[in-house]
Amino acid sequence: MTIDIDDMLGMAPAKKRRKARSSRGPLHDLLTQALPDFMHARDGVCDLDRLAEKLDMTRQGVYKWFKPGRANRIPAKQVEEIVKLSANQRKRGREFVPATREDFWQFLS
Repeated sequence: MTIDIDDMLGMAPAKKRRKARSSRGPLHDLLTQALPDFMHARDGVCDLDRLAEKLDMTRQGVYKWFKPGRANRIPAKQVEEIVKLSANQRKRGREFVPATREDFWQFLS
């Protein structure tokens, strides 16, 4: 028989806190501007997990665009999909301008 010391003391294990998301660089900033529907309400940056799902990609496939120590790179196929998503955003502010292919030229792999 095993006895859990936390149960004996009436203490619940501490909950893990989610790490606050922050920008991963210029490409992430561009995605945040281009895709307001994908913005985290709390953190104010593009939710890359939701974007991966919408692009029918794995999370790892999207996160590799932002590898530390490397320039942000994104395949042209995904740029086309992101441009389409940007044109169909619902949360458009007055200053919102949908993204174009040209916005991503410096990030193309």
